[in-house]
Amino acid sequence: MLRKPKRIRHTNHTPEPQADHAVLASLTNQQQQSLCDLLIRGASPYSACQQLHLSYEAFLQEKNANPTFAAQLAQVQQTLSENITARLYQEALKGNLTAIQFWLKNNPPAQWQQPAPSSDPTPWDHLTHEELQQQTEHFPIPETAQ
Repeated sequence: MLRKPKRIRHTNHTPEPQADHAVLASLTNQQQQSLCDLLIRGASPYSACQQLHLSYEAFLQEKNANPTFAAQLAQVQQTLSENITARLYQEALKGNLTAIQFWLKNNPPAQWQQPAPSSDPTPWDHLTHEELQQQTEHFPIPETAQ
């Protein structure tokens, strides 16, 4: 079945120019708080903007232009990270081996941490092979059981 092409209406009306994305209205304190509330509940910034009928570009502009809002967003991110860390720790305590491994890899006990290798020369770096061999004679090597 063939469809009729849509009729194009010709008018003398000139459309208004689109708003420049660089000149967006700043977010109100209430909008900023609502965004933070949604983010703390797990929404992505984009979906939070959609739920509040805000432009994602306005969110980004506000984040970059407003240090107070940027600090609030950083605090939200820190809180989310702390929540995940607490949950990971709870799972490790329940015996979840993956959680245990991940926790220990990222939070090793102090006795597991090795000092960073030093670039300072050791006292025997300047010794020749023969001199080094003479030094090792003072330290007997125990025989190993075969």
